Amino acid sequence: IASAHGDLRRLLKNTELRGLVGGVETVTMGDAMALEQARKKASTGGVRQHVSKIRSQRCGEPTFDIVVEIRRGVHYECQITQNVAHTVDAILDGRQYQTHRRTLEAEDGVVRLELIPG
Repeated sequence: IASAHGDLRRLLKNTELRGLVGGVETVTMGDAMALEQARKKASTGGVRQHVSKIRSQRCGEPTFDIVVEIRRGVHYECQITQNVAHTVDAILDGRQYQTHRRTLEAEDGVVRLELIPG
């Protein structure tokens, strides 16, 4: 169990704490790999833009499998990311990912679970 302030995307930008989610390294791809990445992005509905040979990637395994995000001032609600490695890879690749939002209804104690875009 650990605590870090901010959401998962901010944690990736924090150089001191991003090791908790596997760390981030910058790599240079060859021409063929860069073109292949651009084709993949275009084929999955992404916009094909300038082909960059530099990209960020996760450099290790996350310390934790699950991240629970609790936002300041928001009571009875949290977001849960169940596969941190997959989610970090998606964020770094510019892909969408899904997370769970759990909300406790104060009136009746029922927990509502929603699958939402991250």
